[in-house]
Amino acid sequence: MDRNALTGLILITILMLVYFQFFAPKPPEQETTSSEPSAEIIEESPIEEEEDVPLQTLIQEDSVQRQAYEDLYGDFFSLIQGEEGKTKISTEKLDLTFNHRGGFLESAYLNEYKTFDSLALAIISPNKESEFSFDFTYQNRRRVINSADIFFSPSTESLPATLSGTDSVELVFRAAVSGDKYIDQVYTIYGDKYDIGYRIEFTGFQNDWASSYYTLNWTSHLPKTELSIRNMRGKSTIFYNQSDEYSSLSISDNPEEEKLRNGFINWVAFKSQFFTSIIDSDDEKGFKTADISMTTPDDEQINRIMRATFTVEA
Repeated sequence: MDRNALTGLILITILMLVYFQFFAPKPPEQETTSSEPSAEIIEESPIEEEEDVPLQTLIQEDSVQRQAYEDLYGDFFSLIQGEEGKTKISTEKLDLTFNHRGGFLESAYLNEYKTFDSLALAIISPNKESEFSFDFTYQNRRRVINSADIFFSPSTESLPATLSGTDSVELVFRAAVSGDKYIDQVYTIYGDKYDIGYRIEFTGFQNDWASSYYTLNWTSHLPKTELSIRNMRGKSTIFYNQSDEYSSLSISDNPEEEKLRNGFINWVAFKSQFFTSIIDSDDEKGFKTADISMTTPDDEQINRIMRATFTVEA
């Protein structure tokens, strides 16, 4: 695969079809309103997140620490400093929020469904410990760069005022080392679908790759959406397809994990009681390896904590 255009992944936010067909309640009828889907950028001060202040201060005021970060990030040093911000997009099906730090999908709310107590229902919940990132070895293995550490700039000027029906748009988050050297995360969003296409494109890094693989990291804190957390946890686990064979982790409150090594992994799904998030590869070879795990927190507002780490061929 061309290292300048890595296109091995599709991130899919999807509901279980069986649930829709047989169990889903009809969405309550609502009065017709004129609210139109739109994209919005929200700029946030770095001071609002306390963990950002020490880093900015160290870089700006401590020459020793500044040099340490320059050595650690190399060409990407300028990208670890930036303004906190979020981009929001609404469609017929989803309310999406993307974080500029890392350029990742921070939250996804379902527009047609509510929690048991009539609150907005998150299939991807905003949680500081959740993660969707990638990392790669760079410049003869001297550095490991993680996308969660750097700021991406969104291409919001290209978004239409409305996104509905069969409309679709590509939202690009770019981290530019220079004018001809940058990383794009490209999200394809549809007006009337739950699917979200995702790809990573590297431009100008032909001589900088130290490995033919990179790592994709996915951690999700599944929120409580139903009345009984016990019932939710009894129906929540990680499913996966490996070499066209379906399997899953055991449903248990004890920590569960699996290292998938024999055969390519086609997809991994974080299943809650009624709703599921899936990462599905559009490459026929799938992912080379995957480590998956599931834990149950003491916090009963969180269903389960699910993690998956993929090895992806560049």
